[in-house]
Amino acid sequence: MMDMVSMILPEVTQMLLVLGAVAIICLAALAGWRDWISLKKDQLNTSLAMGKTASGSPSGRASEDMKQQGAASSSARIEMADLRERLRKLEAIAEGVDL
Repeated sequence: MMDMVSMILPEVTQMLLVLGAVAIICLAALAGWRDWISLKKDQLNTSLAMGKTASGSPSGRASEDMKQQGAASSSARIEMADLRERLRKLEAIAEGVDL
């Protein structure tokens, strides 16, 4: 009887280790799935808050807001380009290059 227990014990231990590893992998995958679902819900809520309808087209008020944001974005890009040009000129002056 003791010989049978000593033969079975390593196999049972090995099976329990494999079962534990599978459980850990499943729990990690489940946590990742829940986080991904949460991310998608947040993205959906954000797009709905911006005024997009279910079909993906913006509603009237949201469309006007998006146009204003686009105009602000355009002016911000122009301003950034102007600042970059000024910075290049100042760097050239600092290096002693004649413009």
